[in-house]
Amino acid sequence: MMTTEISTAREQQLFNGKNFHVVIYNKTESVSGLHQHDYYEFTVVLTGRYYQEINGKRVLLERGDFVFIPMGSHHQSFYEFGATRILNVGISRRFFEKHYLPLLPFGLVASQVYAVQSAFLGYVESV
Repeated sequence: MMTTEISTAREQQLFNGKNFHVVIYNKTESVSGLHQHDYYEFTVVLTGRYYQEINGKRVLLERGDFVFIPMGSHHQSFYEFGATRILNVGISRRFFEKHYLPLLPFGLVASQVYAVQSAFLGYVESV
């Protein structure tokens, strides 16, 4: 039986002791391949569209779509439609579990696509 090694992105390597790692990417291809994190992550599509595969389920994300990726979820991105601009936010495990975990609705699904409000997109694009 053959198993695939899943790389792990570590909070310690990216966060520099902070609670968040925030970046806007202009992507045309995935450089990380299948991986997981020891922190929580969400992405919002600002322009374009791409596929995100989370724990084996592939979903299409377009402008204004949001997807939550819990710590330890195996995931990867596929940029088959050209350039895509995404807001990517990593949240430290400690901070997320203290401040956000109690606020999550029961049944929030990692591979479910959610829509953000246009006012939020406008704000992100203005900064």
